[in-house]
Amino acid sequence: MIFHNGAWTHTWQGEDTSFNTIGAMTFRASLQKEFGQNLMFEKGYDLGSVNGWEVCQIENKEKVLQNASQADKIIICLGEMPATEKPGDVKSLNLCEEQQELVKALQETGKPVILVLLFGKPHIIREIEPKSAAIINAYLPGDFGGDALTEIIVGKENPSGKLPYTYPKYDGVIEYYDYVNSEAKTNKLDAKPIDPQWPFGFGLSYTSYSYSNLKIENLGAGKFKASIDVKNTGPKAGKEVVQWYITDEYASITPANKKLRHFEKTSLEPGQSKNLVFSIDSKHLQFVNSTNQWTTEPGEFTLKVGDQSVGFLLK
Repeated sequence: MIFHNGAWTHTWQGEDTSFNTIGAMTFRASLQKEFGQNLMFEKGYDLGSVNGWEVCQIENKEKVLQNASQADKIIICLGEMPATEKPGDVKSLNLCEEQQELVKALQETGKPVILVLLFGKPHIIREIEPKSAAIINAYLPGDFGGDALTEIIVGKENPSGKLPYTYPKYDGVIEYYDYVNSEAKTNKLDAKPIDPQWPFGFGLSYTSYSYSNLKIENLGAGKFKASIDVKNTGPKAGKEVVQWYITDEYASITPANKKLRHFEKTSLEPGQSKNLVFSIDSKHLQFVNSTNQWTTEPGEFTLKVGDQSVGFLLK
């Protein structure tokens, strides 16, 4: 269970599992309860670290691949050693090579492979992402994370989470969603200065959503009223996190590409639409100037929600 909880659980570093919550089920136990004899399990590797480098010891690879060849679908949990504070420092965000090689071997079977990421921080999975049928970023889901993951995998629960950070594609390249536009420019035609694995705010579900009719009304005195229609266009009921971003097009210092100014989660049945409203005032248009003071400057702004955008002017 320490891999569900990380290291700040009942004991520091998560070392003593005797204090774990009574009755909590591991992911394996929860899957076993759901699938019974139809679930095959095989331990794939042991986790460890040496001088700040994460290392893995592959176990029973032949048995793992043998079971995989008989399965309809493959679920593999990827993780890291639980650690807190200074002991949690690592020298690289790369997922250890042994875990990646095991995933690649499983993908070569041709069976759908589902990755479950049990990380307190992002790890680089660039090489194994393209051939994965699905990826669940479970973070450290807690004592009852096993049950939650099972409900998502079997479709009892429709996931609705969004990334709270930009997920990096390369080790040592940590990008931010609110980069300034000049950081995204290059004179090399084939280069991508901003190229994360997934952007901030990204997340899929078992349904789909569309955005339309983004409007903004100037109420005067630096206040605006914005609205948008959100529709569930897929087959399942779900919850969508609607994210409202504002871009300051011109400022006395180079402005950010965009800033998240509001977000809300709304529940939608298949085919249902809702009109959402966001009230904008001066605090949503502020930035820190060259003298480290919050300030609002008149000028052109752009509101972005989903694939919709609309400009407005602050006088």
